[in-house]
Amino acid sequence: MTSEAKPLDLRQRAERRQVLTYQVITQVRQQARRGEHVLGSQATSWESTLRTRVLAVEPDGSRHAVHVLEPGALPAEAAGMGIHAVRDVTYDHVDDRGRLRETSSHGPSPGCLLPDAPVAVGDTWDANLPLSLPTLPEPLDCHWHYRVSDVHAVNGYECAEITFHTDEVEAIIAMPADQQARLRLQSQGRFSFALSEGLMVRLQIEVESRPEVAGITYETITETTQQLTGVGKAE
Repeated sequence: MTSEAKPLDLRQRAERRQVLTYQVITQVRQQARRGEHVLGSQATSWESTLRTRVLAVEPDGSRHAVHVLEPGALPAEAAGMGIHAVRDVTYDHVDDRGRLRETSSHGPSPGCLLPDAPVAVGDTWDANLPLSLPTLPEPLDCHWHYRVSDVHAVNGYECAEITFHTDEVEAIIAMPADQQARLRLQSQGRFSFALSEGLMVRLQIEVESRPEVAGITYETITETTQQLTGVGKAE
């Protein structure tokens, strides 16, 4: 640790049959350009509901959960942008620091990894986490940087505010007609983590994807805000 402030032991404190409900707002901006010349741009946004149900908690504090994402109605322009949001059900098993042990998902997940040791405001930590995308033949090793920026109240919870960003990663992906694209990915954001309850209260994450094909860069910026709206118990 680099700070002498009161240490914060950040860990998930899941309970069996616990149900967490989140409002999710997704905004997508797309732009095509050749060099500095913009060829076209478009944007859209929509709301979804995410419900996480804890199935079991192991003696070591790790938990098994099912996540159900129910998207709302998509705007008309979404289909033209290649966006087709559907109901998604995934399972995962993570430890109390957020490390993924098992998942049914093949898509990306926010790398909200908590530190192994207690921290204080101003402290930092790093982590290497794989990033998987359907267009990639294998996961990319992505380096994440975290920092505790503050401790304050969020929606009635005392939270540690944690900012994060990744190093830019690159990959070559196959395209139709035997073409290849050079893909660049980068992410940044922040999350509010309830200290006593050990749960995510708010998450804001921005993912920037920039594939380049035949001299044209297709930039997509996806901003997601996830806000806790309910905590309950399943019957």
